[in-house]
Amino acid sequence: MAPSADPLTAVVNGILWPYLESVGFRKVTNRKFARERNDVIQQLWVDANGRDGKKRTCVVACVNFVFGQVDGYMDPHGFRICNGRFWSMGDRAMAEKSMTQVVAALRAHELQALEKIASVPFMLELLEKPHHLAWHSYNSGLARRWRAGDAELLRIADENRRALKL
Repeated sequence: MAPSADPLTAVVNGILWPYLESVGFRKVTNRKFARERNDVIQQLWVDANGRDGKKRTCVVACVNFVFGQVDGYMDPHGFRICNGRFWSMGDRAMAEKSMTQVVAALRAHELQALEKIASVPFMLELLEKPHHLAWHSYNSGLARRWRAGDAELLRIADENRRALKL
């Protein structure tokens, strides 16, 4: 495992990152990872900014259109893995156990959930729900422009790929 005095950093580097790298993710920051599928950016964030900071964290998966905003995860296509579970990271042994469980959940079902929404048409379909209609209207327009080769959206997509090291 990677040497670090901080248990969370140690398990992200020693347990989570090797698994994510093996399934095609790139490391964007110490706790943010991304990959691209079918004009969709898939991200995984280790969120240690809550009330308990690094002692109790959640892991968030999200997808964004490559031609849209990709700097946040609290959108209709984001979810906390394992139904919002928080993972204990208070000491090294607890952190190792928790991160091993995170990777097991990713392998077993959470990345499959992410893969289901790895296309622009399916993301738009999910936004057709009544409480997301404003999102649907806006993003449908972007998708039409994207399919037409809009220069501004091509530039945004290139910038997003660079920012996420894709």
